[in-house]
Amino acid sequence: MGTESNAQTEESGYTMAVEDISEIVFWRMFNAVYNNEFMFKLSSKFGTYKKCLKTIREFTLSIIEKRRSALIGLDENGENLRKDVDSSGLKRKMALLDILLQTTIDGRPLTNEEIREEVDTFMFAGHDTTASAITFLLYVMAKYPEVQQKVYEEAVSVLGDSIETPITLSALNDLKYLDLVVKESLRMFPPVPYISRSTIKEVELSGCNIPVDTNITVGIYNMHHNPKYFPEPEKFIPERFEAERGVEKQHPYAYVPFSAGSRNCIGQKFAQYEIKSKISKVVRLCRMELIRPGYEPPLKAEMILKPQDELPLKFFPR
Repeated sequence: MGTESNAQTEESGYTMAVEDISEIVFWRMFNAVYNNEFMFKLSSKFGTYKKCLKTIREFTLSIIEKRRSALIGLDENGENLRKDVDSSGLKRKMALLDILLQTTIDGRPLTNEEIREEVDTFMFAGHDTTASAITFLLYVMAKYPEVQQKVYEEAVSVLGDSIETPITLSALNDLKYLDLVVKESLRMFPPVPYISRSTIKEVELSGCNIPVDTNITVGIYNMHHNPKYFPEPEKFIPERFEAERGVEKQHPYAYVPFSAGSRNCIGQKFAQYEIKSKISKVVRLCRMELIRPGYEPPLKAEMILKPQDELPLKFFPR
């Protein structure tokens, strides 16, 4: 978004609000009483929900205002701050938020509220999900050292020993084995374990008639562990995603870590490249081991799949 939050080194009210509101939304999904809006407003969690929502909206709107000022070249004191080139003298690339700020619909620029909705989608849905995916990838590589070794050897052969070498899109596309490992990790530990859909017309599923305006929860985690589509589903087998095995062709909706259809994840390609770039760098820097061999983490299934407790990993410099 073209802004810094320092969320990894400083306490961030935004990230804490996202975590708290996610827990409340998930709690509400599985609590029939508080699905009702009136009953929810009477609950003890409603105050926290409103406070978190206010924090998230104000944070996003403040970023939008700052970037809008930067685009026209003025800071909050009216001083010029626009820089079209970076420190190396190259033309500065536009951030996604800058593109949204300059987008028009039928000649009309987007309002701050319209932009806020788009920014919230990327920020809210894009940071915890990727963090979850990377966490479990590090875990499976520590648990399966033979997989980690193959990922390391491929990364070195494609990217070289030096982590200072820029990682290109072409190089990431050449990390074929890592791609299989990422897919299998997303199968076993989908960052979003459940999704919901609302019917816009009456449909029949497995002999059941489902009326219009019905909310349906789809268990992605359960589907990904279905032995009908994934033999030995509790085993980590990256090779099951090799083209000749055709796992993804067995059923188009059996494997959907990024959902599917018109409501699939808008950032799935970006997320996959982000994951591969981080993992390929970490694995060249460090060798990973489990502190407790064979450890199976209890899972915390909320809106984002997370370990219930800390993950006991050790990192050894290469």
